[in-house]
Amino acid sequence: MNEDSVEDRRKSRRLVVEETVFVTFRPEFNKIGRLKDISRSGMAFEYPAYDNYGSTASVEVDIFSHIDDFHVSRVQCEVVYDIEGPAHPSFSDIQFRRCGLQFRALSDNNTAKLESFFDSYAALG
Repeated sequence: MNEDSVEDRRKSRRLVVEETVFVTFRPEFNKIGRLKDISRSGMAFEYPAYDNYGSTASVEVDIFSHIDDFHVSRVQCEVVYDIEGPAHPSFSDIQFRRCGLQFRALSDNNTAKLESFFDSYAALG
């Protein structure tokens, strides 16, 4: 699957994240990566793949940043894709992957936090 076909399926416009924001999979916190873009329906992040890449269909993630102590916990998502990501020359021995997630059943609290995030930390891509 290439990113062009992923782009065609998106329902909401993606916002490119300007700040360093991280995504991690619960409950093991064994997969952590940098948020690349986000919309009201989902997000994409890149992570270093050691031996634990490939994901089940349903996951629970945390989204966080040191800026303003931003933290959204236990976000229910569905993995839409998990593909080989771009090469990073300074980390030539590490494979990076790009994972796309679709939000599922957001709580009112998480919806409010994400809306605040859209207003504060993202710029139109």
